[in-house]
Amino acid sequence: MTEATAEINESVSTLKGKTRAYTAKLRLEVFTHYCGGPPRCQCPGCNTTYIEFLQLDHVTGNGAMHRKENNLGTGGARLWRWVRANGYPAGFQVLCRNCNGAKFNRPQCPLHGRDHI
Repeated sequence: MTEATAEINESVSTLKGKTRAYTAKLRLEVFTHYCGGPPRCQCPGCNTTYIEFLQLDHVTGNGAMHRKENNLGTGGARLWRWVRANGYPAGFQVLCRNCNGAKFNRPQCPLHGRDHI
């Protein structure tokens, strides 16, 4: 490996680290806002607080349409930037992956109101 290649690899690695840190900070900021405190799954009965398992959910189930209309890809950091830039609009909640996935074609998680993880 040449010295120039090593410098490029180091720069790329540094940039990836900064991007991960920015994304983690953004996620924490957005989820904290929608949770009104420390991030947690907002499905009643769910006790998930591990932020890597949490997602921002469109409450009314129109996520695919909203992401397409606003060129937000599959969500994640693009969606988090969008909600922050738009003043944290209503219609979003934080759910864990399990509750969000279970709600996919239902009005709510089937375990809503019962203790679950």
